[in-house]
Amino acid sequence: MKPFAELSYSGQVKRLKRLAQSALLKYNLGESRLVCLSHGENTTFKVEKEPNLTNFCYVLRIYRPGKHDIAAIHSELLWLLLLENNTDLEVSKTVVASDGSHIVTAEAVGVPETRYCTLSHWLPGRSLKCGIECKSS
Repeated sequence: MKPFAELSYSGQVKRLKRLAQSALLKYNLGESRLVCLSHGENTTFKVEKEPNLTNFCYVLRIYRPGKHDIAAIHSELLWLLLLENNTDLEVSKTVVASDGSHIVTAEAVGVPETRYCTLSHWLPGRSLKCGIECKSS
């Protein structure tokens, strides 16, 4: 098997998609469609339970190993919670895994390290960067 670091962009995304599917098992969402939004500093996938319905769309973020430790990720999630509770900003809410955790770990064959992952509810709108939409119901 070719080393992960030697894969093309699409080859890395393909392996990380398997890791994403492994992470989603910890949320008991059942079958979902995954669409890669970005792969760089971190990798994010749009998770669709029912296409184009806000209540059934999520964002799965796979953190790059060695860049973010669990304390930094917790801090980011706490910051989002504080924004949600103390401002009028609409902030994506974190989805809690079946075991009650806000951060899960996942691995997949061909991806060298275990990765931290978080799942958040999708906010309706259009991304200015990639143009992907998820409309409200």
